Formats: sequence, structure tokens, C-alpha cells
Amino acid sequence: MPVLSCLKIKTGIDALEEEKRARRLSLIDVNDPSGSTPQERIEKKQFEKSWLVAVWSRFDEKFLTPIFVEESQLQSSSSTMH
Repeated sequence: MPVLSCLKIKTGIDALEEEKRARRLSLIDVNDPSGSTPQERIEKKQFEKSWLVAVWSRFDEKFLTPIFVEESQLQSSSSTMH
């Protein structure tokens, strides 16, 4: 989402609301049906999946891309973005 913010692309997602949602979902135990509703457990599972994708994306961008992409390709792609 920071990239979209930098590009001033509206997403319809409020960062503060998203943080509150993440905190609420982190307290839900999906293995304890008495502590949450079925909808909350489904929402938590979906949130965990999206979190994993976001973490992998940041890792890929920061560590793997520089290893597998030649520096000249990185420079040429960044110059076309400006």
C-alpha cells in the first residue's frame, strides 16, 4: 500500500482502520470456536494469507530481485518509470 500512496492512487482503504482490523484479528484463535464467530475465523484465515503474500513480496523485492536481475536491467526499468 505504501507504493500506491506514493503514486497518489486511492485505494479506499484507511490505514488506521486496517491496523485496528489487524490487531483485532490477531487476537482470534481459529482453533477455539467458542471465542469467535465462523465469519471472524474465516476473515482471520484470509488476513493471514494476505499477510504472508505481503511479507514474501517485500522479501522478494529487497533480497531476491537484486540477486537475479542484472544491475543494468534495474537501472533501465527505473529510468523508464520517471
